[in-house]
Amino acid sequence: MASDKITIRVLYFASVREATAKSEEELEIPANTTCKQLLTFLSKTSPTLTSLLNDLSTAVNEEYVVGETVLQQRDTVAVMPPISGG
Repeated sequence: MASDKITIRVLYFASVREATAKSEEELEIPANTTCKQLLTFLSKTSPTLTSLLNDLSTAVNEEYVVGETVLQQRDTVAVMPPISGG
């Protein structure tokens, strides 16, 4: 029988790291969770992320993804603020 939970690794960068006071963590989340749903969950557990929520980017297994990307068992998700250059 398939589990209804998956385990992922979340990496936090720059202002996201400051907001969460963590550089990484392992989370157990419901199966079929999207990146967008993960960000919403993270903003509830770390309310300081709420103000950044609409501007955050995610990469799964070192590739940028859209919010509707469904996370899989053992994915590594990087959460970062917008990248600016000059």
